[in-house]
This record gives sequence, structure tokens and C-alpha cells, in this order.
Amino acid sequence: MKRIFAIVLTAITAAATLPAKDTVLLLRFFNGTEYSGIWNISSGLTSMFNEELTVSGKFNVIEKNLFSLYGTDTKKLDDAGKLAEMGKSVGARYVIHGVINEFAVRGTGLISPGIGGGVYYNSIVRCTIKTLRVADNQLKILEAKGFIHSVDVGLTILGGPSESENIDAGSLMSRLEKARFGSDAYKRTIIGQATVTCVTDFAAQFNRIFPVEVTPVDARIMLVDGSSMYVNVGFDANIRAGYRFAVYRRGEAILDDRTKAVLGYRDIDVGEIEIVEVKAASFSRAKVITQIKPFQKGDSLRIIRKNIDEEKKTE
Repeated sequence: MKRIFAIVLTAITAAATLPAKDTVLLLRFFNGTEYSGIWNISSGLTSMFNEELTVSGKFNVIEKNLFSLYGTDTKKLDDAGKLAEMGKSVGARYVIHGVINEFAVRGTGLISPGIGGGVYYNSIVRCTIKTLRVADNQLKILEAKGFIHSVDVGLTILGGPSESENIDAGSLMSRLEKARFGSDAYKRTIIGQATVTCVTDFAAQFNRIFPVEVTPVDARIMLVDGSSMYVNVGFDANIRAGYRFAVYRRGEAILDDRTKAVLGYRDIDVGEIEIVEVKAASFSRAKVITQIKPFQKGDSLRIIRKNIDEEKKTE
């Protein structure tokens, strides 16, 4: 009995220290390329970005299609305030939206009758991606790119290129399109490898610019005393004076339109506080920075910024 109790207690303790996942609102990418094949690269590439963020274990991703709302006018998404409103409507900490600038396979080469054929293929996938942190409207524009170069050489009896080779990149693309976009077979193709490289390039940049801060799962306000807040985080969570937290409380559930499964919850923004004094292992005092709604005991906390001195060191 003691052993069972110890196992349960250990499991509870471990769960309490796990980082809470951040919610990302991923808006469907626009296709700004000349590609007009059978693949829907707008939804396909967005799904691959979704997969990359989800498998990291750091994010809950809510994917939305805003074509019906904005058409192809991407200028309407340049306003950080509007992006932040979209993020807040679903309780997201980040909003991500992009334009696919290049998606192509190009073939060049030298064909020498009687000697052989050499074909050189270049594959490129390039996106411009807006990433917004909702808490402070910090907008970053990233350039993600994947470029793959391949040399395909083959000989036939007549010395010309084999049937598997074609200097026409359009013909090559039509053969590649037999693979389902995003599938393992697709990822092994030259355009698939460029797509994967583009996606991982973005993920690396995103994690570097907006590193995930580990907030204790149960970080909350314990007492409201005028303009001072007392919270249940302290030395044990490596919290120091100057750290800022977004204060929120859980709102309505966000459901998947098809499956009705709960994707997450709409966070209600309450305000922002800054740690003034760390008093104990799990006890600190904070001051109000902004207030949207009255603070209440039990409101949840999420780290949005370390202290200014630490931020300067990482820039």
C-alpha cells in the first residue's frame, strides 16, 4: 500500500512540474507562387507546419482557414493588432501566418548524343512567415527556405537520357505529384525534401526568437491585495524579480468543427503583472502592470518575459 501511494505521489509531483503547452493559432498560408499542379500546397504546407509544431510537444495548434474572410489580400494581415485579436479570440499565445513565395523544381543539364545524358534538378520552397506574440503584439517576419540540388545521370543504348530523366522540370513535377502531399513518399522526393527543410528552418527560427518559457502548470494568484499580488511561484521555478506574467482565466471550450473534440480553451485576458520580490520557494509578490479585468484569486499565470537585464544578455 505504501509503495502504491509513493508511485501515485511521484506521478502527481512530476505532472506538477511539466510545462504547460502554448496555444498557437496557425492561419492557412497563401499561395503566392506560379505553381498550378494538382497539389493544394496552401493547405498541404500549412498542415506540415502544424505537424512540426505539434510533434515538438510544446504547442497546441489551432488551424484556421481565413480565405473566405480575406481572399488573397495579404495586406489586411499586416496589422499586428488584428492578428492579436484573432489570437485572443481562441486563447492563443502566438499567431502564425505565411505566404508561399516559391514552390518549384527546375531542371537544367547537358545532353550529348552518343555519350550520355546528365540532368541537374534544383528544388526550392520559400515562405515569408509572420509570427506574432499576442501578449505584447511583438511581430517578427521570418524567411524560411528549403533548397535541394540533385544530379541525375543515366545512359541508354542510344546514348540519350533514360525515360526516368527529363530536362523538362514540368514533366518531372507531374511524376512527383503521384505522391500524396506530405506523405512519407512525398518527403523522399526532391520537392518533398525542400519542403521539409523549409518547415524545420522555420521551427528553428521560431524557437530561437520566441523560446518556450516553462511556467509551472499550477502557477496562480493566491491573494489580491490592492495593487499587489501574491503568487505561488518562487525560487523553485527559478523566478526572479522583473519576470512578467500574463494573467488569464479559462473561458469557453474550442471544439473541432468535424469531430467536436475539445482543442483547447479560450483564455480570458485579465492583465499583466511583474514580480517585485521572491520571498520563498513557492511564494512571490508582484505588482500590476496592466489590468483588463479585476484580478481574482485562482487566476492563472503564464511567463511572457524575463527581467530586462536577462533579455539584453540574450539579444
